[in-house]
Amino acid sequence: MSGQSRIIVVVHNLPVPYDRRVWLEATTLSEAGHDVTIICPATQSFPDKRERLEGIQIHRFAVKEGRSPLGLAVEFLVGFTSVSFRYLVLRAKGPIAVLHVCNPPEIYWPLGLLARATGTRFVFDHHDLSPEMYRAKFKRGPDLVYRALLFLERRTYRSANAVITTNESYREIVTARTGTPPEIATIVRSGPSVARFQKHEPDLTLRRGSEHLMVFLGEIGEQDGVETLIQVAAVLRERGVDVHTLVIGDGPALQSTQELADRLGVAGHCTFAGRVSDDDQLSRMLSSADVGVVPDPNTDWSRHSTMNKVMEYMFFGLPVAAFDLIETRFSAQGAALYARPDDIDDLASVTQRLLEDPELRVAMGQVGEDRLHEELSWEHSVPELLGLYRRLLAST
Repeated sequence: MSGQSRIIVVVHNLPVPYDRRVWLEATTLSEAGHDVTIICPATQSFPDKRERLEGIQIHRFAVKEGRSPLGLAVEFLVGFTSVSFRYLVLRAKGPIAVLHVCNPPEIYWPLGLLARATGTRFVFDHHDLSPEMYRAKFKRGPDLVYRALLFLERRTYRSANAVITTNESYREIVTARTGTPPEIATIVRSGPSVARFQKHEPDLTLRRGSEHLMVFLGEIGEQDGVETLIQVAAVLRERGVDVHTLVIGDGPALQSTQELADRLGVAGHCTFAGRVSDDDQLSRMLSSADVGVVPDPNTDWSRHSTMNKVMEYMFFGLPVAAFDLIETRFSAQGAALYARPDDIDDLASVTQRLLEDPELRVAMGQVGEDRLHEELSWEHSVPELLGLYRRLLAST
């Protein structure tokens, strides 16, 4: 890639730099010499409508997450209008080489087609199986909204010059059902950057006086299984395991999760830290835990999704306790103990085994660290991302 190209990255559902995958993609492209601007939502933690970080310009828009099918429609309309306006303002300032849109949702393909009509390349960055996520989140069957999401997914794939996807499961599923050739999609796996995280000595104050600390890192939505984590915490306390639970993240199910902790009598043994975007602060938290828990339930969405938290646990040498799901097992392999899907008692048992066996924790943690550094860190994904951009820009 020679010369500087203007790239607009759109992410609808999370702000940057909190969305670590998007931030790593953007900083990688910026370090390669490109002019990168991100359009993303504003949140309470990231309220500034305009900000410049690490040489990247950020434009944020206000949008409220939909909590029902009608709410989703309103969210999508507001998001599309806000993003399109900001894109057109940026386009008026000069040519844009690439419009790089991340899902969910897949509502920006008309903007992608408009971009293509004016000489801009359209890249779709496929982060989630939106139709399956909808069903997992709202516990619905293949209803009208599900079929509409399939339509949006199909139109987005067919409108893109190139697709980035996070794993082979996604590429196989979506290229088959959208009728697009598999070669349109390049796999760029998610993983933490070894340059951005750093292991620290454990901060024992995070244990709040308990012997052990287990951690959850990620979004707290209805589909993410965080209430299962709280149930596991309650089972462990009932079994006499002296463990504190650290929950790092935020989302629409946070309040119900906190209420469940109170009902089960473990609220005093749980810390809800909220979203943590500072790499050093997050590093200190993860360096202090004994076990990383992956409580995602067994759904069509979670089985085929790469969970970023798995690789982030592995960076810090944390053994993983998880339900036995396809992509979770692919990522963690020997760094995890696997419970029967959706069996809370079994997940509590594998977590307890790890908490009570420090030698096993060390051995499995080392397996995870080795796999992360040798295969799964972001540095291994950089050549795929830059290679795609090199091919894409050479074709303009």
